[in-house]
Amino acid sequence: AVHQNERLRHLAVAHALTGNAEQAAELRTELETRLQEATSELNKLEAEQAADKQAEDVTKAAAKQDDKAAEDNAAKEAVKGEADKGEADKGEADKNETAEPPQTTATGEAAGSTDATAAADTDVTPAADDAAATETVATADEVAADDNASDSQQAEDKKTDGKKAAENRKRRQKERDDSIKKLKESKEKLEKQIAAIQACELASDKQWEPALEAWDKSDLDDKLLKAEWMVEANKQDEAFELVTKEIDSKPGEVLPLAVMSWLKYRTASATAASETFEQLRLLASTADLDTPLLDRLKPLAAELGFDE
Repeated sequence: AVHQNERLRHLAVAHALTGNAEQAAELRTELETRLQEATSELNKLEAEQAADKQAEDVTKAAAKQDDKAAEDNAAKEAVKGEADKGEADKGEADKNETAEPPQTTATGEAAGSTDATAAADTDVTPAADDAAATETVATADEVAADDNASDSQQAEDKKTDGKKAAENRKRRQKERDDSIKKLKESKEKLEKQIAAIQACELASDKQWEPALEAWDKSDLDDKLLKAEWMVEANKQDEAFELVTKEIDSKPGEVLPLAVMSWLKYRTASATAASETFEQLRLLASTADLDTPLLDRLKPLAAELGFDE
């Protein structure tokens, strides 16, 4: 598509500069349609990008609030745990203080026998209760361990799924970012190509000021052609400055000297163009004098007394 756009642009510029306005306008319209399509797709992707960014910001804010709530709950639980522990310690201390000391009896062996029997009777039930309690605790611990393992696995699975989702989201974002970058580049090129065609169309209609304005927005880079348009727009000083830079940067080349000779001849006189034309004549002795840029200098040559 890029190469095709370039081809359409070059054809349209050539048509515009040679007066084929209808063909130039048709090709320009084709590029304008492609620009509209690229702009529409770019706007769509940028809207999706903005929506995802907003959703991501909301998610981050919610996660931050959740983390803060979890920290607050942990702090409350810690305070509550310390309070419960303090109450438990206090209760145990109170119980120890109020416990009655073991009683002794002076009745001798009979009393001892009675105490032993009572102790035996009271020892049976607590032992059974302790065994049952131990078994219950063990069972509860096993259930809790299973629950913890299940919760841990679920958390791990959730973490894995979240990681995969994040990777997929990152991949899609990169693909979209790449598409946005390419569309922006394509849009910019199309805008410059269309401006180049418009500049040439305006110049063909001798609308020199608007043509130069369109030139500055285009990808046209022929400084010698721009200088000629500047002269037509009554910007002679800028035109001569531009051509002088071309002559200095390209010593020994025919075209900059040919354009300078023509511009001085057009805006001043044959005498004003004589010095530059003499330099050109020495360089162009073997050049094709029938090319448009040299052929139009024949009247100048005749005025200066040079044979064709």
